[in-house]
Amino acid sequence: MKNVILYYYNLEVSHIRQIDSHYYLLIDNENYLFTACDIERLKTNIKYLNSFNMHTIITATNDLPYVFYNNAYYVLLKLKGINKQINLTDIFDWFTPIDVEIDIKSKWIKLWSDHIDYIEFQMSELKNKYPYLSLLVDYYIGMTETAIQFLKSLPIDKVDLYFTHLRIGPNSTFIDLYNPCELVIDSRVRDISEFIKGNFFLKNITEVNAYSNILNLLDEKEKCLLFTRMLYPSYFFDLYDEIIKGKEDEDCLKVIVSKSVSYEKFLKDLFYYIKKTTYIRDIDWIIH
Repeated sequence: MKNVILYYYNLEVSHIRQIDSHYYLLIDNENYLFTACDIERLKTNIKYLNSFNMHTIITATNDLPYVFYNNAYYVLLKLKGINKQINLTDIFDWFTPIDVEIDIKSKWIKLWSDHIDYIEFQMSELKNKYPYLSLLVDYYIGMTETAIQFLKSLPIDKVDLYFTHLRIGPNSTFIDLYNPCELVIDSRVRDISEFIKGNFFLKNITEVNAYSNILNLLDEKEKCLLFTRMLYPSYFFDLYDEIIKGKEDEDCLKVIVSKSVSYEKFLKDLFYYIKKTTYIRDIDWIIH
């Protein structure tokens, strides 16, 4: 790896620590990260990055912000901040709006609908291999379908957009927050909802009032979109992917399954909290 960095960046590495496809480097007593990156997404985002609070992307000797190494594209980042866990306020304070128009409503509907079709097809082939997983799929697909129908009912066209993250949660750090390779343009409720879901399942924070300060800063459209994303069981689909890839076994699902009833109660509490200040369409199983 030292030779790779020297060749592509003409920089001398004094220490290396590898975690999967992430290489943490010490160069001239400064911390760097050499990491695999989705280049097409980076190309889309990069024109907006200069004014944002991010790690610095180092240009390679080929005058590009990335290199091709080990059959993947990599980016070298000079790190800012510390490897300390973030909280929801840190994320909220980091948000800066982007002047771009994307039909987020249609994008979410298509993405979630395609995900359902993919999983239903996959489970028809793999249900014997993953019997416990196959028992759970219908419940979480049902939640996704509820999220889709609720989203379709919202009279929302234009949504304020921000840089958000592919995934961010209560175990994420400032290193993750500032990583330009993990960014996606979306509504800021994407990050907020993922953090709240992570807190519920990983930290056992089950009171809606714990988030009142942040919820009160959202506009009415964002509150409805937040509830939509809270309905969407990303926490299940993330584990589903890990199981299919062989990185986890089916037992990892027991944590979220054991909290499914209490999570439904949390959704009801969130619904009625939002309803105090915002018109939000009723959902039968929420109000009964």
